[in-house]
Amino acid sequence: MTFLPIADRELRVAARRRFTYWSRVVGAAFILLIFGMLLMVVQLNNGMGFSPGQIMFSVLKWIAFLFACSAGIFLTSDSISEEKREGTLGLLFLTDLRGHDVVLGKLLSQSLLAFYCLLAAFPILALPLLMGGVTGAEFSRAMLVICNTLFLSLAAGMFVSSISRQVLKAMNGTLLICLLLTIGLPWVDFGLAGWNPTRFHRIFSIASPGHLFFDESGLRPSDFWFEFLVQHAIAWGFLAVSSLCAPRAWQEKTVSAKGWRGGLTGWWRFGSQRARLARRRKLLPKNPILWVALRDRWMPRLVSLVMALATVFIGWKLYVHWYSGNNNNFANSPILALLSLVFLLWVGAQSCRLFVDSVRNGAMELILVTPLPQWQIINGQLAALRRIFLVPAILLLLLQLTNELATMRLFARGYSAGPPAGVGNNFLYDMEIQQVVSAISSLVTMIGTLMAMAWFGMWMGLTSKKTSIAVLKTLCFVCILPWFVSLFVQFTAMAFIGMATIGSKSGSWPIWISTLLAGVFELAKNIFFILWSRHKLRGDLREMMAQGSRRSAPRLALPPLARAAGGSSPTSP
Repeated sequence: MTFLPIADRELRVAARRRFTYWSRVVGAAFILLIFGMLLMVVQLNNGMGFSPGQIMFSVLKWIAFLFACSAGIFLTSDSISEEKREGTLGLLFLTDLRGHDVVLGKLLSQSLLAFYCLLAAFPILALPLLMGGVTGAEFSRAMLVICNTLFLSLAAGMFVSSISRQVLKAMNGTLLICLLLTIGLPWVDFGLAGWNPTRFHRIFSIASPGHLFFDESGLRPSDFWFEFLVQHAIAWGFLAVSSLCAPRAWQEKTVSAKGWRGGLTGWWRFGSQRARLARRRKLLPKNPILWVALRDRWMPRLVSLVMALATVFIGWKLYVHWYSGNNNNFANSPILALLSLVFLLWVGAQSCRLFVDSVRNGAMELILVTPLPQWQIINGQLAALRRIFLVPAILLLLLQLTNELATMRLFARGYSAGPPAGVGNNFLYDMEIQQVVSAISSLVTMIGTLMAMAWFGMWMGLTSKKTSIAVLKTLCFVCILPWFVSLFVQFTAMAFIGMATIGSKSGSWPIWISTLLAGVFELAKNIFFILWSRHKLRGDLREMMAQGSRRSAPRLALPPLARAAGGSSPTSP
């Protein structure tokens, strides 16, 4: 028998895909574009007192690290669970295959694109070495940590996929594990130290790739290799547990077999029997799509729970800052940025899921034969998104606004005695306007981005085969790529303003213009995605539904893992 037959088959299939080769081009082109934008900004800010090579390497390696951390969420979190939902995983275990054959085969096939993208980006990441400020040892350690983090993230996704069945649960579970390993463990050690950096000791942080990546230059070689090997062993532990769980967790258990845990899970997802009937009588006459989208209450309750916990934590920190005058622990901006990113991920996943799942399970074919108009399908999904995310979104915007006000108060307190030497009153006035413009721009950008994620996510769900890929496309096109362009616009505008101020005899240019330009760009981007997606959905909805139903037909005739086991299509000669 061939060693790892599924891995052999999946790699042969991946070798015949065009995107396997295009992924390297896309990865290299993206990181090269970022490098070119950074180089332009560095040239415009020449002589500003920092090392260009060190700054560029820091930005590029952080981008690569974040890519490695999120790879498991979009690539491997739904690899085995997808086969469970289709009922094809059990066919493999009728043969001589074992759990590790399936797990390693899916891992290799799903991680190939991520590895190719990262491999193509490594030469560009090494370009700052030629500019100075970065040593070869620093570059080598950073690349080792990034590769190890990629392996750990993919292994965590495989573990969650082996014990999950629903795609959103698998993605959220992988996200939770990645956040816990990357950020949660260092926070635990920081809390044990009384939030005092001088008393920080590595206890749980030895298992955190975030701590290793952030502090790799300050660790001794023995400590670096110890943390590296611990994290590598955790990744192999995830794969070992996945290999044990996959042959035992593929069967669909009945409610009676699940016992009280199944009843509790059903209550959490769908509510009580009386609540289900009441919701059905209320929503089904209004819009059938609205009822279908709101049947599963798992996502709304998860969003409400996370937002409530985040509100309590951020509110406590704001209370300490506002009344005690203690500014040492006031750092809500990174927490809010992470919360906003997770919230956008949830909005994109929920907007994509309905159309992807409906096409795959055949429900879309039933919708096509009904007299339900296109606008009612779209409005039903939008109404469901409003019911799920409107109140948490308002709460998130209020938290952002409160944080901006607290930042303004902190700035005013710092300069309450007057401007420092060499700084005029005009500078302080411009900084106050800058904070107001930044607060308004961030709120308008968040509102527009949420709407753009909802509209564009529906279109990506209609044109994609997998929910995870649809969410990844939505997040990249609406949030990530425009964010880099927005930063480039802002830094370029700041450089030109600085050059114009130096060469101007009439006075200085206001520094808030760069923030205003970036906000205008974000607003225009969101309007474009909303209008374009609205036009495509209202014009091509039924046609794309029919095409998606035809695309899903071959998967029903011959599932992918069944082909890996040596099966043949019943429709083939």
